[in-house]
Amino acid sequence: MGDITKVSIITLTYNNYRLLEKAIRSITMQSPPTHYEVEYLVVDDGSKEFDRAYVEGLLAGKNINYRIIVNEKNVGTVASFNNAIRQSRGDIIIPLSADDEFFDPQVVNDIVAFFESHPYQVITGLRQCEHADGRHEVVPTAQQRTLFNHRAALLEQTIFKRHIISGACTYYRRTIFDAVGFFSDEYRLLEDHPYYIKLLTQGYDIGLLERVVIKYAVGGVASKKNKHPLLVADLQHLKQYLLTGPLLTRMEKRRFYYFKTQRSRQRLYLAPLYVDQLLWALCRKITALWRRNAA
Repeated sequence: MGDITKVSIITLTYNNYRLLEKAIRSITMQSPPTHYEVEYLVVDDGSKEFDRAYVEGLLAGKNINYRIIVNEKNVGTVASFNNAIRQSRGDIIIPLSADDEFFDPQVVNDIVAFFESHPYQVITGLRQCEHADGRHEVVPTAQQRTLFNHRAALLEQTIFKRHIISGACTYYRRTIFDAVGFFSDEYRLLEDHPYYIKLLTQGYDIGLLERVVIKYAVGGVASKKNKHPLLVADLQHLKQYLLTGPLLTRMEKRRFYYFKTQRSRQRLYLAPLYVDQLLWALCRKITALWRRNAA
C-alpha cells in the first residue's frame, strides 16, 4: 500500500478567489514530504472576475508546484471537480475549499500515511467547524464516528439520517475513479452525497482518519438558511432517484418518502397511511433505549 509518489491538492473557486490566502498559507505550512511530491491545482469555474495575477502573487515564492486552470464558462462544482481530477497527476486527490484551511502542518503527511497503512480507496477526516459567532465544534461526533466500522449502518445514516461525510475533508485514491467512475454529472453542485451512497452500495468502505484535518468555514451554498437554488434542485434530484431507482426496497422507499420528504405537519396528515412506518420508528426507539439501559 506504500505506493504513493504524488499528491494533488485541488481548490475550486467561483467568485471567491480572494478567500484563497488562508488555504494557500495552510498548504505552505505543511511539513515537507519525504517520499512523495505535491502539486496544487487552483481551478476557477468561469468567475465573472478572476484575477489570475492576484492568485499567482499569493503563490509566488512559496515553493509550491502549482497550476491555475480557468474554465471558459461556469460548468458547476461537479463537472469542474471531475475536470480537475482528470488533469491532476496525483495518486491521492485532496480537495481543499478556498475558504477552508488545513488544521496543522502534519495533515497532508497523516492523510498519506493513513492511505499507505490501510486498504481504503476513500477516507474522510474530522473537521473543526468555525461559526461566525466564534464557536468551534468538531464533527462527526464521537457517536457518529462508530458508524464507520459498519458499512450498512453508515449507508443507513447517509440515506435516512443526517449526512455526516463532508466532501470538504474526504480524500480519494485515483484508482477509485477508474473502478466506479467520476462524480455524477447529473448534479451541478452536489458531488459528494450521491457518490458516497454509490460507494457504500457497491461494497466500498469509507475509512475514518480520527483527527481534525481542516478548519471548516460554516456557511456557503450548503448552509440551511441560504441554500443555493442549484443545490436545492440537486437534493431534489437525489430524493427522486432514491424514491424511484433500484437502490431501496419498497418498504425503504415508504420510509424515505414519509420521514425524509414530508414536513412534520404533512406527516401528521399522512400518518393513517403510514402506520407501519410509525410502528417501525417506535420499535427502533424502544430497542435503542433498551440497549442504552443494558449497557
